[in-house]
This record gives sequence, structure tokens and C-alpha cells, in this order.
Amino acid sequence: MKYFKSKPLCHLLIGILLFTALGCQSEKKGNSTSDKRDLYKSYNQSTQKNIANFPPDRIKSREKAIAKLENTETYKILVDSNVVSPEYLPLLTAINDGIRSSYINENSEEMFAIDEGLVQRVSKSENGNDKLDFVINTVLLSLPNKGGIPHEIISVFESYRKEYNYYGLPSTFHDMNGKLISKVEYPYNLSSIFGVIDPENRNAVEAIYEANEKNISIWFNPRDKGSYINSYTATIPDYTEFLSEHHKRSEYLPDDYSDDFWKNYDAEVKRKIVQMIYLKDCDGLQKQFDIAEQNMNSQLARTGTGNSELMGFIDENMRKIGCYE
Repeated sequence: MKYFKSKPLCHLLIGILLFTALGCQSEKKGNSTSDKRDLYKSYNQSTQKNIANFPPDRIKSREKAIAKLENTETYKILVDSNVVSPEYLPLLTAINDGIRSSYINENSEEMFAIDEGLVQRVSKSENGNDKLDFVINTVLLSLPNKGGIPHEIISVFESYRKEYNYYGLPSTFHDMNGKLISKVEYPYNLSSIFGVIDPENRNAVEAIYEANEKNISIWFNPRDKGSYINSYTATIPDYTEFLSEHHKRSEYLPDDYSDDFWKNYDAEVKRKIVQMIYLKDCDGLQKQFDIAEQNMNSQLARTGTGNSELMGFIDENMRKIGCYE
């Protein structure tokens, strides 16, 4: 991972890059920014509210990051010219990775990391250093101490979502005559971006799960030190908690997730079992079932209910994820 740190004044650390890949060149025009001004109004209003409460030094820091962003050729292409092209999907995927990985460390500094392979894919493409500057400054602006993502960039995200959806796999696009229009060479992912700017949209939040399910991205482990800023986009326990609070009817929330029987168990037991369900760890779930069965009498003496409901929960979800097939 490449690690970046945000301080009161913009300060970035860029390390060694790893493997390479080239993007595509086909492109087409997107819609103008003006017809998207009212999109994601809640996020935009929250951003403006944050900025209104900034002291002068933080306003200056934000303005500096925006100036760097607007100075890139990539900004002129994506924002000013409204270009929508597969060439820029790796760039957006890198932004997505930076947003979901952003965290506050033990020193209360806001930081983010981007997968080295994604960084390399962007930097080794045509005009790669300029694209990487666009990525870094966009993620930087997404951090709380920078206020939030500018609405012009959100308009770019929306244009790409409309064209390519929240995530996708390598594919080709042809016209009615079978002529190749464009080609997507690499898996891409915008789901965490939209999970942050549109968290009440169940489709957007569920796309986070789907992208991980298809191995387009992978869940992070909870941090030993510090905490993720957008934790529900990063870890399974926080994602399921977010679903239970905001999208109770989601099909990706394990059956009986919010039932009362969980009150008889430590929160870590629930987190462990739910993570096994998401990762389809059938062996681990079977082990948890066996432990619950072995401890039936002691649990019955302690709580008066035993482990039958927990065992039923495990069994039902093992069946749902195909452990018995």
C-alpha cells in the first residue's frame, strides 16, 4: 500500500511503486456539469457546512489542494471537457481505494493508503504523473479536515457511474454493427465513493458488498491502531452494522442479524461469525456451530436459553451461502 498523510497544510508522502499496466484510449463526451449541480445534495451541503466552520489555515489548506487539482490536465479533461472514457477507470478505482482506506491514526492525523498496484497502473499510463496528482488531491479533499469532495468532481463520478455502473470487470463495448467502441481492460470499482456520497441509497451501499464478493476489491481487517474514517466501506463488522442501521431490508444483511438472542453473547462472537458468513468460511462456521453445541449446557445455566438460536443462525446462513451443496 502507498500511504499518504494529511496535515493542517498539505503534506504528501509518496513511496516506491510496484507493477505496471496500460489503460485504454477510446473516449466520448459526458454530460455537462450544470445538470448535476443538485445531485448528492446532502453530501454537498455537509461539505459546505464543514468548510463554513473552518479556521483560516484550514481554508487555505483546502484551497491549496483544490488549486493543485484544478491545475492538472486530467481535471481539464474530466471536468472541463466532460470526457467519459475507459482510460480513466483505473484512476477512479484508485480514488475509490484511497477513500475507503482513509483513517485517523493514533496521533489523530488523517491519512489514506492506495494499493500499490493501482498506483502503478495509474502512474504508468499515458500522462500518468498528472493523473496521480489528480487522484491524490481528490482523496485528500475527501478527508474531514479538508472539508469534502468538490461538487465538480462528484459530477465526474456520476458521469462514470451512469456509463459503467458502480463496479465492473474487463469487457468490450460494440455498436449495433459489431464495431468495437471501447474496451475496459481492468476491473474497476466506484462503490465506496458512492457509499460515502450517497449512503442512504441502498443500491450504492450494496454495491460495496458486491464488488468485494466479485473480488474486485477485498475487505480490510479492523485497524489495530486508529480507526477508518468511512469504516462501513472498509470492514465487514462495520459494514453489517451500517446495513442494520440504515438498510435493514438488504439481502446482504445476514438473517436474524438483529435478533434479541445476541444480547447473550459478547460482541466479538457476533463479529467473528458474521465475518465468516461474508467470507463464506464454511469450515469456520461449522467449528463455531460445534462449539455452541458443546457449550449448550453451560450457556443454558448462564442465560436460561442455551445456544439453540445461535446454532440456528449459523445453520441457516451456512445453508444460504451454499455450505451444504
